[in-house]
Amino acid sequence: MSRKIFGGMPRNSLFWKLLLAVSALIIVSLVIQIMAGMYFGSLHDQKSFYSLVQDEVDARNEKFSPLLAKKDTTALKQAISQELEVYQHNIFEIFDENDALILRYPQIQNDSLQTTAKDIRFYMGWVKSPWKQFLTQLQRELTRKEQKMLEIYSAGKLIYNDNLVGYFSIRDNFPERAPFVLDITWQGLMFSLVVTLLFAIPMFLLFWGRIKSLINVIRKYREGNLETRFTEKSKDEIGMVGLAFNKMAAQIEENIATIKRYDMQRREFTANVSHDLRTPLTSIIGYVETLLMKWKNADPECIRYLETINTNASFMSNMIADLTELSKLENRQIEMRFEPHQFDDIVGDIVMGFASLINNKNIQLTFDCPDEMETVLLDKHQIERVVQNLYKNAIKFTPQNGAIAIEITETSENVVFSILDNGPGIDPKYLEKVFDRFFRTKESKKKFEGTGLGLAIAKEIVHNHNGNIHAESEVGKGAKFWFEIPRNRPNNLS
Repeated sequence: MSRKIFGGMPRNSLFWKLLLAVSALIIVSLVIQIMAGMYFGSLHDQKSFYSLVQDEVDARNEKFSPLLAKKDTTALKQAISQELEVYQHNIFEIFDENDALILRYPQIQNDSLQTTAKDIRFYMGWVKSPWKQFLTQLQRELTRKEQKMLEIYSAGKLIYNDNLVGYFSIRDNFPERAPFVLDITWQGLMFSLVVTLLFAIPMFLLFWGRIKSLINVIRKYREGNLETRFTEKSKDEIGMVGLAFNKMAAQIEENIATIKRYDMQRREFTANVSHDLRTPLTSIIGYVETLLMKWKNADPECIRYLETINTNASFMSNMIADLTELSKLENRQIEMRFEPHQFDDIVGDIVMGFASLINNKNIQLTFDCPDEMETVLLDKHQIERVVQNLYKNAIKFTPQNGAIAIEITETSENVVFSILDNGPGIDPKYLEKVFDRFFRTKESKKKFEGTGLGLAIAKEIVHNHNGNIHAESEVGKGAKFWFEIPRNRPNNLS
């Protein structure tokens, strides 16, 4: 059973799945939006910045390259000093064509990010890739080289008379700084998420409310309220599902009404036919029995024909009697007389009444019941009919020298009767049909007589006691039938 949280909704509810999907979609879309904005913004800024810095690189090349070619460090310092008047807090570094440091000015103590000519060459490629810059700025833990790349403001080659004479770099003269883009990213993400949720949550709850309304309608219908319908009128998918449900419910209601009407007509037809056939069959049986009494010395073949007629007519008469009783039980036309009785005494009397059949087949019978049982409110005649039917069936299908076990048990509310035989058993695929009228398996029709109405009658009697009847079996392992009825008379029965 699913654990319920937040408003009684289980963890596997569609609500949480939709909420999770919407939340994930919002977060992913915001991250993609921010990342894309930052990247393309970085690309735009880099193009503009690179164009500006390239002009400065060309200007410094014209200023520094002649001085570097002459190895005039004093003049280089003077030129750098002029630059520092504009670009304060910067560090200038000059390298020759052999990567040797010519000048680092001004000198800073504990300068851990001193660059090399190799770093400058790497920077000249790195600065042209906005994607590499973007990934570097997103990191919280930077390598030494990555920190250097972020500190360099401008760098380039120094060329004099078309010959490479060295390199220069300009670095920010600030303490080591951590990249701030990631912090800005998270702040923008949180702000965007809050703003988005302020609009998304009400829309989601409105959408979920409509789904929950449809779910409640379906739940009520499942619980038996067949008249409930989805009342919302809309043309979107939820409205279409609700309309489809309403059409389905109306069709089911119409089908149920049709089935009930046909079932009532069937019961009326069965009752009428049974009543109309009873009188002529009774007459036929009477005349045949009279002829058998008067023609005791008649031709044996004639006697055999009369006996066959009498046997078949009696079988039909019994079937009609069973049909009439079943029809009355189904239509609640038989008045139930509920009185307190000792259920074990009723079963014991029936067992004694069939003792001769048990002895003829040498069946081993066991009968277990509590030593002292409380009385049960029941219709004695009807319950006797159920027990007799189940007991006779067990005797009929139990082979010679077989065994039958009868057991009565009690619960706080019910009394349970069960009977088990070791006969041929029933194929499990037929167990749901054994209580249907006229149902008999092929093997039963070949080997045993019967109308196929006894279990259907037993089922109706047990249901009229507000009880249940069941069967279980396997082929070759016998069959077990049991029923349970409440100790006290149900309030909804008369």
